[in-house]
Amino acid sequence: MTTILIIITCIFSFIIIYVYLGYPLLLYIYSLWHSQSVRKGDIDPKVSMIIAAYNEEKVIKEKIENSLNLDYPKENLQIIVASDSSTDRTNQIVADYEKKGVILYVQKERKGKTMALNNAISQANGEILIFTDATAMLEKDCIRQIVRNFNDPSVGCVCPKVIYRNVTDNNITQIEGLYRRYEFCLKKRESWIGSLAFVAGACYAIQKKLHKPVEPEYDYDCISPLDVISEKYRVVYDPEAKFYETVVTSSRDLFKSKIRMITKDFAGTLSRKNLLNPFKYRWISLTLFSHKLLRWLIPFFLIIVFICNLFLIDIQLFQFLLVGQIIYYLGALFGLILKEKKGLFSIPFYFCIINLAALIGVYRAILGEKIPVWQPIR
Repeated sequence: MTTILIIITCIFSFIIIYVYLGYPLLLYIYSLWHSQSVRKGDIDPKVSMIIAAYNEEKVIKEKIENSLNLDYPKENLQIIVASDSSTDRTNQIVADYEKKGVILYVQKERKGKTMALNNAISQANGEILIFTDATAMLEKDCIRQIVRNFNDPSVGCVCPKVIYRNVTDNNITQIEGLYRRYEFCLKKRESWIGSLAFVAGACYAIQKKLHKPVEPEYDYDCISPLDVISEKYRVVYDPEAKFYETVVTSSRDLFKSKIRMITKDFAGTLSRKNLLNPFKYRWISLTLFSHKLLRWLIPFFLIIVFICNLFLIDIQLFQFLLVGQIIYYLGALFGLILKEKKGLFSIPFYFCIINLAALIGVYRAILGEKIPVWQPIR
């Protein structure tokens, strides 16, 4: 029995280390010899920008002004606001811009962001679709930088770089910023080797001919890239195309948003299980397993390791491991007590929040919970 517990502990400990350190190292080494360049070109195809909005009266005017002032030929840029039955002044504000060519699509009954985007596509006349949130502010040349990638016929989807603007500088925004930079590094390497399989939901672009309606219980930014890959096209990350977003500033909001995202995306990824076939998709399947599925399963592995460790308390090595785990989780508890203050306990606090959200999100996804409609966190 002791031997079995040691093996189980070692296996799951190895998986945890692999997900956070081993996979990035493997990705880095492989990308040194297997890099796929993108043949960019200065092109200006027709672009339809679709802005998802639900009760965005505080930011929608700024978003439209930002969109109208982008450095892209006006005759080739169509702006559509997909309002998910907004009940505030969002629709009235957008209507004021109809003379400037902004199209308002109102979903009469609230059915969620995904259905609003599905239905608003009927208004789009561009070769390239850019899906963006009302809070995402694009740099002036963002669209130009994005479409340059579509000069390469193998590119079907483009993920620009998001730059986070902190409203409040606290432990959440500080660690979330570090985590995002870690994610950017992974996305860049995955893009280089042709295995990038997800995008930032606040802004990304796909070829219209590759667009497929997304099931309302899933997120566009999870499913669209997977559908593009299924059609044998590439998803690429372009750090030269930039837009700005605001980081969630409270642990409560971060926790709620992560649960929602993981619930939808875990189920969404499994809904395209053909891409998990390593014999057909190789690095794509490895990326989906390593960067997404195994990452979200980490809390289950942590629980298994901790429980096994309790039964191995008589072995000195595992005594040290158990003490280390207890100290780490106590650090997270102190981080919770200190709330938003920066300091030594920020990292364990953030780590535990993210993994607790993953635990709940995966559990809900396995139970088949669907979240077609949700309240955006502002």
